[in-house]
Amino acid sequence: MHNDNKNRREPAAPRDERAFLGEEFLTWLWWRCDSGRAEFEIGKGENVGVALDEPLLLKSGDDDENGRRPEQIMKFGRPLGSLEAAAALARGKRLARAKLILGDGTREWNCTFDAETFTLRGIRVPEADVDEDTGDSALERASGFEQAIRYVDAVFGVFLADRVSPEFRGARLKQMKAWAREKTTAKMG
Repeated sequence: MHNDNKNRREPAAPRDERAFLGEEFLTWLWWRCDSGRAEFEIGKGENVGVALDEPLLLKSGDDDENGRRPEQIMKFGRPLGSLEAAAALARGKRLARAKLILGDGTREWNCTFDAETFTLRGIRVPEADVDEDTGDSALERASGFEQAIRYVDAVFGVFLADRVSPEFRGARLKQMKAWAREKTTAKMG
């Protein structure tokens, strides 16, 4: 009996049907960062700025013949401003994972946002200002993690409000498509 299981690939795990929303969120953030509009008022006079950084994971919007989504990892330099990133965007690839840098004017957090699972990984919090009386740095670190999550949630809320607004289907989508075209032509021209 002939066994050719060695050449057979396992089908990819089913993709969460809501994963597109995370990818749209990252692409929207990319657009906002490129447009110089990556500072967000998140309530009570509080603002948070967001920057995207490498490494980036871009994935095709469609599965290949093996049921997998072709992907491209970009590192080093300024990958979001690169010809490769512009070309990937023009070919319909979506930003599926990126490092987020969050800042409130005095402190900075770093984490990686995975669009497919809506998870934050590798959260790096600012150095804790440990209270001399309590000396509880663990509590300060936990508070830093909570703050990073709160900031990402708040920015995601701004995205959702924009995404469901009537302007999104009209003007906003046109602006984003023009931005994607401009990125490609500016890099190739």
